[in-house]
This record gives sequence, C-alpha cells and structure tokens, in this order.
Amino acid sequence: GKDKIIFDDEFKSKIGGILDEFQKKLFEKAKKNLDSRIYKVFSVEEFESKIQNGGFFLVPWKCDNQNEEEIKEKYKATIRCYPLIGQEEAIGKNCFYSGKPAEKMAIFARAF
Repeated sequence: GKDKIIFDDEFKSKIGGILDEFQKKLFEKAKKNLDSRIYKVFSVEEFESKIQNGGFFLVPWKCDNQNEEEIKEKYKATIRCYPLIGQEEAIGKNCFYSGKPAEKMAIFARAF
C-alpha cells in the first residue's frame, strides 16, 4: 500500500487498525490461493489424471486403511484432513476409490 508517516502521538491509536488490515489482506490472499487449488474429484480416473499437477483433492471417501495405503503407495498422496464444512456432500455419493458408499468428504494431497 501507500507509505504513511505516523507521529508518536498517533502511533498507539493507529497501529492496531493498520495491523488488522494487513492481517485481513494476508488472510484473504492465502484463502483465495488455497481455494483455487482445491479440486472436487468423484472418480479414481479423474484423481489419477489430476494428481500429477498438484493441488488438494476433495473426494467422497469410505474410510478404509488398506485403500488409504494403496493410494499412498500408488499416487504418493495422503489424507490431509476431513473438512468440518461440507461433510453433507458425501451423502448419497460413492467413494471415489472403492465405489462403496462414502462416509465423509476427505482432502487428499501429495507431499513435496
């Protein structure tokens, strides 16, 4: 932004607002960047075609340790989290990997 000169007597009254605005802009930029890299995927074929390009993949998931290990070995991707928001998207969907009824939405990604 613009450079501003703040005198000592103004400093205490303005610094909080300046820092709040700076934090807000940083957060908005980071959120926009993250959101642009989350892809909804509903099949293993779609996952396989996109995972090489990186990003985060929101998928319907049937919790299964063996399938999770297979994905880790084959695609070098692991579950990063189960988002708190949007879990209702799993209802009526099949797991992108096993085809069994999904239990929740999960985010997979590769480590670099």
